[in-house]
Amino acid sequence: MLIPHALARASSRAPLSMLALCALGAMLTTAACGKSESDGGSAGSGGAIDPNGGAAGHTARAGAAGAHSPPTEGGAAGDEGEAGEGGASATDSGGASADAGAAGAASAATCDPGGTLFDAGNYRDAAGNALWLRKTQTSITLARVPSGAATPSKRPTLWLVDRACAQGDALILRDASSSVRLDFVAKGSALSVCFSAAVATPDAAYALPPADRAHAADTGCAGKPFLALTAEIQ
Repeated sequence: MLIPHALARASSRAPLSMLALCALGAMLTTAACGKSESDGGSAGSGGAIDPNGGAAGHTARAGAAGAHSPPTEGGAAGDEGEAGEGGASATDSGGASADAGAAGAASAATCDPGGTLFDAGNYRDAAGNALWLRKTQTSITLARVPSGAATPSKRPTLWLVDRACAQGDALILRDASSSVRLDFVAKGSALSVCFSAAVATPDAAYALPPADRAHAADTGCAGKPFLALTAEIQ
């Protein structure tokens, strides 16, 4: 760097004014800071300059799901808006966390309202067990009636249809003590159904995984076929 030699020559030839000394001092300080920053690292990699001379950019930069570290007093965060795929910059971390929470809540539901029912009526399987779907102006109910005479181990079950799922052909059913999910495949007079295990609340039933309707004939209902029924002529 030539500035110290220029200062030495100027000092040997004539005394410098205070203003000139200050100007040269400022140039020296600027040059030294620039060299330190280039040697120690820059914030352009996505992080903040470390006040101890190291670059925090590579270690602080968010990867596939990370976030930028906040800038330290030694520098400012570079490329603040670039946080990598799925990441967030320091200034956006609060908003990103809120968005992630909302996205997580949305993805947890597998049954949003807005779906359709299968046709109301009576359906019966090959063993004589029946399903009765009834619609009135105030409610929709589904009854499962075992074949033969009712016994303590073969009692009819009556549910209120809580929701028809917008994501596909499924219903959420509830009674006084529990809720279940019913996935179905309806084609003309043929109806195939799969009942989930019972859960405590409708909210829990909204998050139950759907049955595999594409394999209703073999393994789509927890490894077993859907129950096949046929509409009765009324």
